Amino acid sequence: MHDNLSLFETDGYSMEPLLKRGDRIAVCRLPPESLRAGDLVLAEIEGRKVCHRVVGFLHEGGELRLLLRGDASFSRPDSVSGAACLGKVAVIIKPGRTVPLDTPGQRFLSKIAIYLFPPLMMMRRLAGRLLGR
Repeated sequence: MHDNLSLFETDGYSMEPLLKRGDRIAVCRLPPESLRAGDLVLAEIEGRKVCHRVVGFLHEGGELRLLLRGDASFSRPDSVSGAACLGKVAVIIKPGRTVPLDTPGQRFLSKIAIYLFPPLMMMRRLAGRLLGR
C-alpha cells in the first residue's frame, strides 16, 4: 500500500448510515488547508481517533480549526486544531465493495450530507422514542 495511506477499522455509530461498525477506511495524510467542507477525516479528539465530516472552518489566532460532526449526530460540531487531523478518508472498504470518495457524485453527496443528515437523524431518534424503540 502507498506509504501515504493508512487503514483503520470503524468502531462506532456516529457516521451512520455511510459507515457501519467494522467498515474499513483508507486515510490519506494531507495538510488541513487542503480540506473542504463535506470531506471525511480521521482526527484525534480527546485521545480517541474519530472519523467525522468537516462541516466548517474557523480561524482563531492565526490557527486553522476544523468543525467536525458525525452524520448521525445533531449536536454542535467539535472544534479541533488542524494538527489534530490525521488525514482525509479516501476510500471506504465495505464487505464486497469499495467506495471511493473522490468521485463527483460522492463529493456532491458529502456536501448535502452536512445539511441533510442531522435533521434526518433527529427524526429517526424521535420516531424511535415515539414507537418505544
